[in-house]
Amino acid sequence: MSAFYEIKRTFDGRFYYEFRSTETRLLLRGGERSTCALCRASIASLRIICDSPLEDVTGCLGEPTELLGYPKFKAERRGRGVYTLSLYAKNGKCVGKSPDLSTAAAALDLYNSIQKYARYAPTRERIGGYPKLN
Repeated sequence: MSAFYEIKRTFDGRFYYEFRSTETRLLLRGGERSTCALCRASIASLRIICDSPLEDVTGCLGEPTELLGYPKFKAERRGRGVYTLSLYAKNGKCVGKSPDLSTAAAALDLYNSIQKYARYAPTRERIGGYPKLN
C-alpha cells in the first residue's frame, strides 16, 4: 500500500486535503482553509510531524499513555465503539482527523500507515473551478 494527498475545494471556495491510500481509502481529512497555500501548509506540517507519538490517556487502544505535549496523535473512543485518530501540530491545532473506525485494531493500523507513508506521499489537486451562482 502507498498513499497520496488530494487537495479539494468546497462549494463555498474553501480548501481541504484528504490523505488517501492507493486503494482510495480515506486515512485523514484536513480542516478547511481559506486558500490553497494554507492547505498546502497543512500538508507540509503533516509531513514533518507524521512520526509523532500516540496519546491514548483512556487506554482505548491498549495500555493508557500519559498526557503528551504537542505535536501528537490523539486516539479517542466515542459512543458505540467508534474510534477516531486526530493529529495535532506544535501549536495545538488539529491538522487532520480520521474517519470513524470500527475497531481499536483499525485505529492502530491507521496510525502505523500514516507514520509509514505520510512523509513522502505525492500531492494531487482536484480543485476544479468555482461553481457559478446566478
